Amino acid sequence: MTGLFAVLIGAAAPSALSWATPPRTPATPGPAASCSYRLDPPRRTTLASGVAAVTSSIVATSCSGDAQPVRVTACIRADGVGTQCHAEAGWTAAELNFRPWRAGLTYIATGNGCALVGNPPVQVCTQLGPISVGL
Repeated sequence: MTGLFAVLIGAAAPSALSWATPPRTPATPGPAASCSYRLDPPRRTTLASGVAAVTSSIVATSCSGDAQPVRVTACIRADGVGTQCHAEAGWTAAELNFRPWRAGLTYIATGNGCALVGNPPVQVCTQLGPISVGL
């Protein structure tokens, strides 16, 4: 009976080993995690108060993989006037109303969108612009 038991164990051993060994398949990376953003060009607007301003905005439009937007920042620069920026969190659009508007100046919009990617999360930022418009 001991001989029969040894034969059964010997016959079963290769099958047991194949269960313990994972199949050899090449690792395939998942889709790259990232977010896309839209930066609007500067445009002249009239605020509710009646004041003329130059407006630009940035918003996260989509994210792939495990990416989550955490911050968007819109900036407008005008020579001789300076730079103004406005930031918002997550999926909220950052709209900047640059004041004062001065006729004949070139206004330059830039943007920055940041997302958390991976585990542990790492902040990845994307620069947009510049977009120059004479108004």
